[in-house]
Amino acid sequence: MQKNNSIVISSRIRFARNLANEKFPHMLSSDDGYRIFCKVANAIDGLFKQKIFQLNSLSNDDVNIMFEKHLISNKLIENANISGVVLSSDETISVMINEEDHIREQCILNGLNLEQAYSILESIDNKLDEKLGFAFDPNLGFLTSCISNVGTGLRASVMMFLPALSLSGKIDMLKDSLKKLGLTFRGEKGEGSDEDGYLFQVSNASSLGISEREIIQKLNDSVRRIAEMEKEERKKLSQDNDVAIKDMIYRAYAVLVGAFSLNVDEFNQMLSQVKLGVVLGLLRFKDDYLIDKLFLVCKPAGLAKIAGHTLVGIKENIFRADYVGQMLKQNRI
Repeated sequence: MQKNNSIVISSRIRFARNLANEKFPHMLSSDDGYRIFCKVANAIDGLFKQKIFQLNSLSNDDVNIMFEKHLISNKLIENANISGVVLSSDETISVMINEEDHIREQCILNGLNLEQAYSILESIDNKLDEKLGFAFDPNLGFLTSCISNVGTGLRASVMMFLPALSLSGKIDMLKDSLKKLGLTFRGEKGEGSDEDGYLFQVSNASSLGISEREIIQKLNDSVRRIAEMEKEERKKLSQDNDVAIKDMIYRAYAVLVGAFSLNVDEFNQMLSQVKLGVVLGLLRFKDDYLIDKLFLVCKPAGLAKIAGHTLVGIKENIFRADYVGQMLKQNRI
């Protein structure tokens, strides 16, 4: 059985910030965008072990890998002519420059670690404010491009693996309950995305009129309740549908080790069912984190890096099937 990440996959804290007396990114010329990029990058320099990238200097594959790892956003990619990113050496910290706002700082840690992620990012944020001066209104708080970020500018989110709640049909009920608490519940890829392999993101809906600590506490409490609900549903699955669940899991494993071609949607669905098998103790692998690693590296850019060249269409699907099948067979206990 997996030692970790069976329900709560990761925690993320993100701050949205803008520089005082500067136009927001959507109004910047190329020259002003570059000036602000340099200004912010210089202020960040030395705050942690890092690498600094201008987005338009990176290859498409490198950009896509960062996107698949949730280190950068679509908006940053759209603004590639003026945008950049600063990554910590372990990639737990990412500071996007000239995204929707001048600065989007984020820290992602494994498990339920919102407080630690907040503490790490708060220290960086305070130092940047001292050096740069953020746009701030005494009544409204931090000023941002999107109204939902005005106030604390904080977005706290937790990624959860919820197969039992999904299979029991209780996800929609859970989504409605969280909405009443001022929380959003959506697919792995964030706003506008659907369920992707039983992975869901829980986050605060707004940051105005509530403190940072209150946001984190509310999310922590809700995540713990959801985790308990998922545990109970997993027990019911094992007890009430033992044959059906085992059949679903072993069929998924058989497809993954035997398929000649796998598209992304098939891969996500089947691997999620195999992950449920690991969680329930029905399948075991030498590497406790193999399934989570496969989820990450078997997206298009990750596969291109393994292959050493860009993969297109059916070639990508064939390569994915071969790679996944080999990794599962080699690591099965």
